[in-house]
Amino acid sequence: MITHLIFDLDETLNLPETGLLKYIDRRIDRFLQEKLDLDRQKVTGLPVIHRLPAVWRKITGKRMREGGL
Repeated sequence: MITHLIFDLDETLNLPETGLLKYIDRRIDRFLQEKLDLDRQKVTGLPVIHRLPAVWRKITGKRMREGGL
């Protein structure tokens, strides 16, 4: 059972030269497009924090403030 996750969002653990964050970013984009049927333009290239409102709205049908966040 997974109890903790560690995210390296600013590339302090993995150097930018590895391309790991870009790879993960593309996978997140594809997941959001395929599984949540979000428009490609709403997710591609946006920082993760800016994707959250669109994802939240898709899952809950509410704006983030209406949902308690």
